[in-house]
Amino acid sequence: TGSSKGIGKATAIEFAKIGGYKVVINYLTDRENAEKLSSYLKQEYKIETLVIKADVSNEEQVKNMIQEIIDKFGKIDVLVNNAGIAIDKEFEDRTVEDWKRTLEVNTIGTFLVSKYASENMMKNKNGKIINVSSTNGINTFFPSSIDYDASKAAIINLTYNLAIQFAPYINVNTVAPGWVNTEMNKELPEDLIKEETGLEIDFWDERLTTVAAERSLIEGDVSRKKRKKVIDMLAAVIILQGYLDRQRNF
Repeated sequence: TGSSKGIGKATAIEFAKIGGYKVVINYLTDRENAEKLSSYLKQEYKIETLVIKADVSNEEQVKNMIQEIIDKFGKIDVLVNNAGIAIDKEFEDRTVEDWKRTLEVNTIGTFLVSKYASENMMKNKNGKIINVSSTNGINTFFPSSIDYDASKAAIINLTYNLAIQFAPYINVNTVAPGWVNTEMNKELPEDLIKEETGLEIDFWDERLTTVAAERSLIEGDVSRKKRKKVIDMLAAVIILQGYLDRQRNF
């Protein structure tokens, strides 16, 4: 989910590179980039894709998305729950509505897509769910992201529960990336970006996420530190998927 840009887009490219996968590109607002990604994957990797607009926090839209995928491809093998938002405000300015929207997308969205995708996986007695949490869900240092941090911590707990619920047929795991320079983080204060990355704002480079999987396009002007964070995160998702394929019955 949330695969028109950022981590989701880079992950979609990596799965396309592996081969053997049909890739679903879910988006909510950025149709243009979703379609561009679809065209790129078809042309570069000769795979089938499906572009679907759906708000993961809306149950009916999620149900319709899952049904459309099954109608098109017959089954769902792997779900990467990546869609998420962060509303950047100071603690004293944060509202109940901010909290509700963050939890609806990040946590309830992960639950809803897992719930309806798992029905097909359980029917086939095979499936993998990978939830994208965050190091903010483990350690938190910025009260200005209190609702985001709580939502990501909840995803970790949700993962444990889903793993128990769906065993032994569906493997459910989570990855918790650290700082990644994605579109979602672009509005953060420059001093915070520098503190997190060790880089001046001039080093911001969207290539790290929009085409992160194409390592040849990550050029030398991007620091090794930034490059390593993105590649390590993608590697975690892909290696985890490969490991689970080999350990299907554990």
